[in-house]
Amino acid sequence: MRDLLPQNIDVPLMTVVTTPIFLLLFFGLVVWIYSKRRKSVYQRVAGLPFDDEQQEGER
Repeated sequence: MRDLLPQNIDVPLMTVVTTPIFLLLFFGLVVWIYSKRRKSVYQRVAGLPFDDEQQEGER
């Protein structure tokens, strides 16, 4: 990756190593969050505020 940069720019090794790692982590999280397998979880969580109001009304 260092050979893709202009030679007059000094980029620390840690930046070269961690940037692709965090980009992969970010894209992995985006794919995981928007996957269809998680749809049931989001539907269940979407109703939580209404469940709380029903419990308060019963008291």
